[in-house]
Amino acid sequence: PDPRVLARHLRTELVDEDAAEAHTPAPVAAVTEDEPIAIVGMSCRYPGGVTTPEELWQLVIGDTDAISGFPADRGWDLDTLFSDDPDQVGTSYTREGGFLHDAADFDPDFFGINP
Repeated sequence: PDPRVLARHLRTELVDEDAAEAHTPAPVAAVTEDEPIAIVGMSCRYPGGVTTPEELWQLVIGDTDAISGFPADRGWDLDTLFSDDPDQVGTSYTREGGFLHDAADFDPDFFGINP
């Protein structure tokens, strides 16, 4: 099923149908080809320390490498994480990746989600 069919099904199962119908959002008009685009806001968190749209642009146009070693603040046993054998369970056969090194600073409690 497509997402709309799934959403209707979940709404029927989880919410009183009359209440759900009252809160159905109005359709959004399609954008015409000659209408200008307005970016109202943007946020960035990418590997390489990118935290703003300007820094993302500099990463894209520059000769910048955003790949780094595994972060030390994730609770991973970095001494045993690497293995040359890609089939060895619980290990990685690469020593680098594109990591958000400040991801451990995220506050899941603030958003009411599981860490």
